[in-house]
Amino acid sequence: MNNRYLLENSYNANYEAAKKFVENFDWVAAKEAFTKAALAAGELMKISSGVEAAEYRAKATSIVQMIDQIDMKINAAKGPEKNANGGNDGVLHPRISIKEAYGQLFKQGEFPKFDQLVYEYLIDFEFQSMKTKNGLSGHGGRLYHMAFFVESEEEAKKIATVFSRILVAYEKLTKGQVVEATYEDLVGNAVGQSYQKTTEYIKKATGGILLIHNANTLCKPLSGWENEALDTLYCHLNDEDIVMVFSGEEKQMDNFLNRRTLLRCKIAHSLHYNNIFR
Repeated sequence: MNNRYLLENSYNANYEAAKKFVENFDWVAAKEAFTKAALAAGELMKISSGVEAAEYRAKATSIVQMIDQIDMKINAAKGPEKNANGGNDGVLHPRISIKEAYGQLFKQGEFPKFDQLVYEYLIDFEFQSMKTKNGLSGHGGRLYHMAFFVESEEEAKKIATVFSRILVAYEKLTKGQVVEATYEDLVGNAVGQSYQKTTEYIKKATGGILLIHNANTLCKPLSGWENEALDTLYCHLNDEDIVMVFSGEEKQMDNFLNRRTLLRCKIAHSLHYNNIFR
């Protein structure tokens, strides 16, 4: 009995079970079954090609959208979480839908390619979470850090803000702040200064996103202390509760990532602004 057959059976059985749970308003069981179906669809996508792979990607994306709606129902039934003193902590953002996460920055559906990227990113998160829970191999070297190929810092901030809201909503990040950093913020002019400055920004961004503008400048030997900053960032790529986004213009970012292959293998998704928003 081959692996494809087992995965197809798992997908079909869990998807059908989830639909029955939905009919009976058993949202928790429905979410669990849908998640297993999405995991199976993702694995089938990896071992398929062409049209078949695209079909499994579409199925996984559709399931993640359904899970998002089910989560809203589960959290609505629970009501706001209480702290030990009986009051609301006010630390975590309330559980929101992806549409709400877009807020006033974008309209969901306005840029279909961006919507697709968001769901692919979430699918990746869900797959890795499921694998970890089931004792399977985790991220395999590809984490949840991103590269933005954008022309302006303002656009990079808007996109990072949407991702931070969604990651908090999915309880992948605890706070959701977007901390912006530039070359001057991270690079010092003496031994140890780049390490100290970069570590400080990592601490500020823990719980949210560290958005590094013009990241390609960290590869230029302007002062000799750029490598210290990059090495510090690299050492923290496996940290929990932080996502790093390396942002810059198209050509410069290509050169940057091509020269930093170890960093590139840790970046799960890339966003090319011109391909998605124009």
